[in-house]
Amino acid sequence: MGSSPIDALLAWLHRLGTSLSPRLQHVVHAIRTLDRATTMGAVAGFALAILIAWRFSRPRPARSGRAPHARSPPHPSSARKRDEAGPSGTAGAGAGGGGGSGAGEVARATGASAAISQAQQRGAGRSGAGEAYREADDFGGSRGGLRKESARQEEVPQSRLAHTVRQQLNGGKRVTIQMLGVVLNQTSPEELQTGASLRPGAVEIVSEVARLADVYLMAQVHSDESEATILSALEEANLFSLPNGSPGPINREKVLFCEKDVGVASFVRQLEPDWHFEAFDSTVEQLKRFVKYILHITPAATGVVAANVVSVPSLEAYFGSPSS
Repeated sequence: MGSSPIDALLAWLHRLGTSLSPRLQHVVHAIRTLDRATTMGAVAGFALAILIAWRFSRPRPARSGRAPHARSPPHPSSARKRDEAGPSGTAGAGAGGGGGSGAGEVARATGASAAISQAQQRGAGRSGAGEAYREADDFGGSRGGLRKESARQEEVPQSRLAHTVRQQLNGGKRVTIQMLGVVLNQTSPEELQTGASLRPGAVEIVSEVARLADVYLMAQVHSDESEATILSALEEANLFSLPNGSPGPINREKVLFCEKDVGVASFVRQLEPDWHFEAFDSTVEQLKRFVKYILHITPAATGVVAANVVSVPSLEAYFGSPSS
């Protein structure tokens, strides 16, 4: 009389087994063949079927038992290097192919680019010369920090000049100076054929400027003899080395020469100074759009002639006389 419920249960197990697995179908079929089983046998079979169904219906664990490998994030330092390398490379390419091509063409025509590069390379090993000169000057050139009273008396006008130069440069850190008509009495390359002499007060003012800024001297010459004449005059004025053997205010490797009148303008545009001291009207016109400040040394001085150009008759007229 209990066969009807059992048959219904077995039929349900059969349908369940069909959806689970072939192995479970065999188990249910074996239980259904026990048509004449007793009630206790049917219950035991039902329990066995439930156990087997539960066993095969559980989710199976992963075969390897290991979590999938996760890719580690890049190290912060390496990410920074990539970020820094990208923009710098792009910027370098842009700068290399950017403006200044006109100046480069003029420089190639006059040899200015090569001259400046060689001067900077040769002067790199002597970069401490200016600092050594400044230290020696700050201590009055005395050993052991002791000064004589006469040296203190002579220092008064020098200190006044130092104050004036610092004030007039207005924070400029690089200065280029045309020697013809500014530092030298000679005003043309032809006059250099007979010799070179320095203008009064020019040595003291240039020396003081060199204490505060990186100074380049330049001139147009027609021969090697003229170059040697100028270098000899500068050396005799102790601009390259002081009498005690310590470095002078001017680096000899930063004295530049050119053969054409456009060479000075090419030098200046490549060096990009804060100040340029110039005696020739044509060079002033070429540079006033590119240089922050220009000091125009001319007998026909008229004062401020442009927003960035000051016209004076001499260096002493702008910075003051060293002896005053």
